[in-house]
Amino acid sequence: MGSHANRSVDFIYSSNFESASEGGKSIARRWAFWKLHYLYTKQMRQDSNELDKQIKELRKRYQLTSTN
Repeated sequence: MGSHANRSVDFIYSSNFESASEGGKSIARRWAFWKLHYLYTKQMRQDSNELDKQIKELRKRYQLTSTN
C-alpha cells in the first residue's frame, strides 16, 4: 500500500511462479543493495545501534562495500 496525490493506492501484480524462470544470486545481491540504501537513509534520520547492526550484517552477508 502506498499513496499518490494524497490518496491511498494498492499495487497488485499477479504472476504464475511455476512458469517463471529461476533467478540467480544477483537477485538477492541487488535486493541487499537497495535494502542497504534504505537503511542508510533511515540511519541519517535516526541514529540507532540496531540499524548499525543490520547494516553490518547485510554488508557482510552479501559482500557489499560502501564509502562510509
